[in-house]
Amino acid sequence: MRVAAVAAQGTTPAPRAAGGPDLDKSTFLQLLVAQLKNQDPLNPMDNQQFVAQLAQLRTLEQIETLNTSSQLALEMEAVNQSMALVGRQVDYRSEEDSTTKSGVVQRVQITGGMPTLIVDGHEVAPGDVTAVGPA
Repeated sequence: MRVAAVAAQGTTPAPRAAGGPDLDKSTFLQLLVAQLKNQDPLNPMDNQQFVAQLAQLRTLEQIETLNTSSQLALEMEAVNQSMALVGRQVDYRSEEDSTTKSGVVQRVQITGGMPTLIVDGHEVAPGDVTAVGPA
């Protein structure tokens, strides 16, 4: 029995239309279990089709792992670049009055994996830095 047919029976949510939210791993597993429960015992699922669906699940898991690893790598890179600014003179856009200010980066504060520069007592987002001077 095909996944679309199982979904049409109302036992599991139907796949979303193109352009809608992606199916997650949980939904994929629900569809696969429903498909196995509702298959015709006299005409079971084709082994090749089953193996292909398991391969799709494994691919989904690997993509999720890669996405998590990439996000972590980006966060670590942002932290490393910010740490390199400690003790250096920077120019930055002030969010308070939209002017350019200068100061020395005293430390880096990390909240939720993302760095914030502390410049002369003010919190500055790394993206607001417009110039970096010598140490």
